[in-house]
Amino acid sequence: MMKTNYENISMLLQNGTSVKIYADNFSVSNIRLLAQTAVKHGAVLHLVVNPDNILADNLKLISQDGRKNIFVEFV
Repeated sequence: MMKTNYENISMLLQNGTSVKIYADNFSVSNIRLLAQTAVKHGAVLHLVVNPDNILADNLKLISQDGRKNIFVEFV
């Protein structure tokens, strides 16, 4: 399996591909950039995060900025 990284995800989003990632593996700044890329290119970014993770509150805010392109799932 290919290691997931920011560049690969960004390229998929730029091509309009919908992507589901585990947000715990990314920094808030990278997630924000990926969210902006998804919105700009009409892709869907589905973020899976542990609700106890410090990212959870930030992800809620990010998802509000791109309501139809960004989804957050807490597991």
